[in-house]
Amino acid sequence: MPGFVNYYFKEGALPQHTKPFFSEHEILTVHGLIVYNSIILMHKVKNMPQLVPKNISQAFPADIPTKLSDHTSACSWLQLYGKRHFQNSIFYKGPLLSVFADKADVTTLPTLFSTNLFKSSAKKMLLNLQSDGDVNEWQPFLLHNVPGLRQSRREI
Repeated sequence: MPGFVNYYFKEGALPQHTKPFFSEHEILTVHGLIVYNSIILMHKVKNMPQLVPKNISQAFPADIPTKLSDHTSACSWLQLYGKRHFQNSIFYKGPLLSVFADKADVTTLPTLFSTNLFKSSAKKMLLNLQSDGDVNEWQPFLLHNVPGLRQSRREI
């Protein structure tokens, strides 16, 4: 169909922006669901390896970054997984998302012993990130803007 087409709801009203609906009903976006599942997987790999199949837990190296990691302490991990081939994979983004979640205080002492507590804490964090900012404008997705590791140990 050539040209610009407007879509209307009943009585000719234009569709509303979806962000308020997602916030009101506490629904994660597709990007939020990917981050949510990645954070949960990394939490299980790091803190509850008995809940993850052995072949999956062995796919992640023992030196994946943690909350206190920087470029020197995670040097071997960065040399292997920091390459272009892995940059969009769970092996690279998963640990970095996990570090972000740890810094956002998603991982607390009670969540180390209960996956359900961790899941609810992670969902709350992602819903807060998702609902930040202007009501009619989506924030940049965390999946595309994963914070990296610090270059040095100095505090900002």
